[in-house]
Amino acid sequence: MFPIQPDLNYMTFPKTVAMKHAEAAYDFYAKIFGTMQSLERIGQRGGFGVVEFSCLLQGLNPGRVHGADAAPIVAAALKILNDVL
Repeated sequence: MFPIQPDLNYMTFPKTVAMKHAEAAYDFYAKIFGTMQSLERIGQRGGFGVVEFSCLLQGLNPGRVHGADAAPIVAAALKILNDVL
Protein backbone atom coordinates (compact mmCIF):
# COMPACT_ATOMS: atom_id res chain seq x y z
CA MET A 1 0.00 0.00 0.00
CA PHE A 2 1.10 3.57 -0.72
CA PRO A 3 0.34 6.52 1.58
CA ILE A 4 -1.89 9.44 0.66
CA GLN A 5 -1.52 12.63 2.67
CA PRO A 6 -4.65 13.55 4.64
CA ASP A 7 -6.67 16.49 3.34
CA LEU A 8 -9.29 18.21 5.48
CA ASN A 9 -11.38 18.85 2.37
CA TYR A 10 -11.50 15.15 1.48
CA MET A 11 -11.65 13.28 4.78
CA THR A 12 -13.29 10.21 3.21
CA PHE A 13 -10.42 9.67 0.76
CA PRO A 14 -8.38 6.55 1.61
CA LYS A 15 -5.16 7.08 3.56
CA THR A 16 -3.48 4.41 1.43
CA VAL A 17 -3.94 3.13 -2.10
CA ALA A 18 -2.79 -0.01 -3.89
CA MET A 19 0.73 0.17 -5.31
CA LYS A 20 -0.60 -0.38 -8.83
CA HIS A 21 -2.53 2.91 -8.53
CA ALA A 22 0.45 4.73 -7.04
CA GLU A 23 2.63 3.41 -9.86
CA ALA A 24 0.11 4.59 -12.47
CA ALA A 25 0.04 8.04 -10.87
CA TYR A 26 3.83 8.10 -10.70
CA ASP A 27 4.13 7.25 -14.39
CA PHE A 28 2.31 10.48 -15.23
CA TYR A 29 4.15 12.36 -12.46
CA ALA A 30 7.46 11.37 -14.08
CA LYS A 31 6.30 12.66 -17.47
CA ILE A 32 5.53 16.07 -15.97
CA PHE A 33 8.17 16.48 -13.27
CA GLY A 34 10.86 13.95 -14.16
CA THR A 35 12.29 11.13 -12.06
CA MET A 36 14.59 12.99 -9.68
CA GLN A 37 12.26 11.90 -6.87
CA SER A 38 11.40 8.20 -6.95
CA LEU A 39 8.04 6.77 -6.02
CA GLU A 40 9.71 5.22 -2.99
CA ARG A 41 10.99 8.63 -1.86
CA ILE A 42 7.57 10.24 -2.37
CA GLY A 43 6.17 7.49 -0.14
CA GLN A 44 8.81 8.14 2.50
CA ARG A 45 7.82 11.81 2.51
CA GLY A 46 4.17 10.96 3.20
CA GLY A 47 2.90 10.09 -0.26
CA PHE A 48 0.94 12.10 -2.77
CA GLY A 49 -1.65 14.64 -1.70
CA VAL A 50 -5.29 13.75 -2.39
CA VAL A 51 -5.74 16.23 -5.25
CA GLU A 52 -2.27 15.54 -6.61
CA PHE A 53 -2.87 11.78 -6.67
CA SER A 54 -6.37 12.17 -8.11
CA CYS A 55 -5.08 14.31 -10.96
CA LEU A 56 -2.07 12.14 -11.73
CA LEU A 57 -4.15 8.96 -11.71
CA GLN A 58 -6.31 10.49 -14.44
CA GLY A 59 -3.47 11.94 -16.50
CA LEU A 60 -4.04 15.53 -15.40
CA ASN A 61 -1.43 18.05 -14.31
CA PRO A 62 -2.13 18.80 -10.62
CA GLY A 63 -0.55 22.24 -10.99
CA ARG A 64 -3.42 23.27 -13.23
CA VAL A 65 -6.25 22.28 -10.89
CA HIS A 66 -7.36 24.76 -8.26
CA GLY A 67 -10.06 25.07 -5.60
CA ALA A 68 -13.50 23.78 -6.48
CA ASP A 69 -12.20 22.36 -9.79
CA ALA A 70 -10.62 19.55 -7.76
CA ALA A 71 -13.85 18.11 -6.34
CA PRO A 72 -15.04 16.26 -9.47
CA ILE A 73 -11.50 15.02 -10.13
CA VAL A 74 -11.25 13.61 -6.60
CA ALA A 75 -14.72 12.04 -6.99
CA ALA A 76 -13.64 10.39 -10.24
CA ALA A 77 -10.48 9.05 -8.58
CA LEU A 78 -12.59 7.55 -5.79
CA LYS A 79 -14.75 5.85 -8.39
CA ILE A 80 -11.64 4.42 -10.07
CA LEU A 81 -10.38 3.11 -6.72
CA ASN A 82 -13.77 1.70 -5.72
CA ASP A 83 -14.42 0.05 -9.08
CA VAL A 84 -11.39 -2.17 -8.67
CA LEU A 85 -11.86 -3.12 -5.02
